[in-house]
Amino acid sequence: MSGMDTTPTDRVRLIGEARDRLAAWSEGAQALSLLSSVHRLGWTHLLREPRSFGELVRHSSIPRQRLRDGLDALVSLKIVEQSGDEFRLTAPFAEMLTPDGLFHLGDKLDEARLMARLVGEAVKVNGLPMLSSDDAVAVARGATFQATEVGRAVFRETLNDVPEYAAALGQGRVLDVGCGVASGLLTTAALFPTIYGLGLELVPAVAAEAARRAVAQGVADRIEIRATDARHFDEPGAYNACFWAQPFFSADARLPTLRAIHRALAPGGILLEQELDSKPTDTAHAPAFALRRMVFHSWGTSFATTAEHLAVEAQAAGFTLIRIATTNLGRMVVLRR
Repeated sequence: MSGMDTTPTDRVRLIGEARDRLAAWSEGAQALSLLSSVHRLGWTHLLREPRSFGELVRHSSIPRQRLRDGLDALVSLKIVEQSGDEFRLTAPFAEMLTPDGLFHLGDKLDEARLMARLVGEAVKVNGLPMLSSDDAVAVARGATFQATEVGRAVFRETLNDVPEYAAALGQGRVLDVGCGVASGLLTTAALFPTIYGLGLELVPAVAAEAARRAVAQGVADRIEIRATDARHFDEPGAYNACFWAQPFFSADARLPTLRAIHRALAPGGILLEQELDSKPTDTAHAPAFALRRMVFHSWGTSFATTAEHLAVEAQAAGFTLIRIATTNLGRMVVLRR
């Protein structure tokens, strides 16, 4: 519709549509900004328990009216709930602050802030710069669940749907390629107390965080983390099972990495790959998909690779497809060395 064949009424309607979309996006950005600030200030931890307005005044040290406005905004966003003169986090946000929860609020807020910045940088002439160490750790933390009892319950359910992989883990040696902060590997270690696991992670800062977590969970004696390029890994036939975090590997690294994994697995060893970021079938999730794809493609990585394509790719490296399994964590490709 060109400007020449539109009436003033049409033009008013069009600008109204654009204004409403901008307002909605702005509201979301403002909500994230508010939640990030109150989380940094310690309000979220304080509000895990009911707190009176007077308690919050003493904690925040800001003028009463500004505190009241902030609480009203948090209530309207359903981050906080009010009962009489008391305020507390709503159950979904309180869950993200439990020590044994599946995801941590701070990690997801860091990820949201980072992705907002990266989307803007992705359309610049030079594309995305190399991630800083802090940014790489934020990506790794935000991309995975916590290695807690809840995480173990989720993973147990997954293993029920891929018994081939579970049986291979029971043989004692597992390789995690692109392990990030090692949540999957640490969860595996908790479920299989006699297993030895090796995590390969390209970014030294992320590998250091994974190693720190292994120490914190008391499994550093049998979970090793190496900061290395998986393409050059060479321990022939040493592992019974492998999980490959394939979405974070560049196009030119994928086949060499698969060949290194094939070499590292013992005959009959099992490789598990997860299909992630599948293309949405509804319009509600299409914008998030498109924005995330911008960032991943700017990194030079594949995005939304289907399970079928993953199977073909792995077969080119010498693997045999067992099946594509549907699990609580989406579709998994199960392959044999």
